[in-house]
Amino acid sequence: MLQAEELIGEPAPILSTCPAVQKVTSETEYQALVLQQWHCVHRAWVPLFQLKGWSTVEPPVEFYPGTGAPSECGYLEAPAFYCSAGMGTVHFGAGHLEMAMDWDLSINEMVNHEYSHHVQSLAGITTAKMQLVQSDEIERRAELQATCWSATMTRNSEIVDFDENNWDSWQQRLETMTIDGIHGSRESILFWGTRGLYAQTLGDCNTWAVGAERVS
Repeated sequence: MLQAEELIGEPAPILSTCPAVQKVTSETEYQALVLQQWHCVHRAWVPLFQLKGWSTVEPPVEFYPGTGAPSECGYLEAPAFYCSAGMGTVHFGAGHLEMAMDWDLSINEMVNHEYSHHVQSLAGITTAKMQLVQSDEIERRAELQATCWSATMTRNSEIVDFDENNWDSWQQRLETMTIDGIHGSRESILFWGTRGLYAQTLGDCNTWAVGAERVS
């Protein structure tokens, strides 16, 4: 189930009517754009969820100040995080607000990444993962798949003109992501974060079927 065979051959969804990519200048603007992007991504995935007979309920979005927040999954510290408990909830914090003030693709990239964890939850990947002996490698496989799918959704967004400038800024983001043991080494982040830009199917981001060296 970790490989989610039901998703392997499915084409990546096309995102339409998403908000324009831009840097934000205020918390109010930031929250509005995050919500718009979240709604847009959810709409794009609903047809596939309906086809699979999965829930089409849109997970609620919560915002928090500071570096962390309580959730049904416990207290977590991160710029943003998804909690799969219940129907799922996504949380965006002050750390991501700061990122969105500096990089115009930040909301697009982070919302897509966190929504990818929701897809993993619906596909049974999260449940199967939790039944395994927990390790950093298992977490890296989940995070790198989300990184890959985030790239795919970014490339498939009708609002994103993925020109040379956006390519360069995307690569810069991959090259500056925090290395913390569970999101992947620099090499792995660059591999999956770039692979997703060329993915034709969701299975092209199957981090569960590769050797440990690809998810270091």
